[in-house]
Amino acid sequence: MDYVIEVHTERDDTEARAVASMEGLLGNYQGAGRAPRSANVQTKFPVATGLAIARALRSLETEIMEFVHEEIDRYTGDA
Repeated sequence: MDYVIEVHTERDDTEARAVASMEGLLGNYQGAGRAPRSANVQTKFPVATGLAIARALRSLETEIMEFVHEEIDRYTGDA
């Protein structure tokens, strides 16, 4: 079985934002991240966008882990 994670990014002069989402495991999961941008820093790699993506993926991981732990608790009777 394959799962696809989609990441949408936006940025303006002050911050970068990212939303990561995944459908599967009996639900739709979503995580968001943001990072401040500095107009004074110019790099080839958009650092703020990369940081926002990483934070969104970490948030998505948290959502999925909470679901899995709830299912484990329900299965083992610890809920």
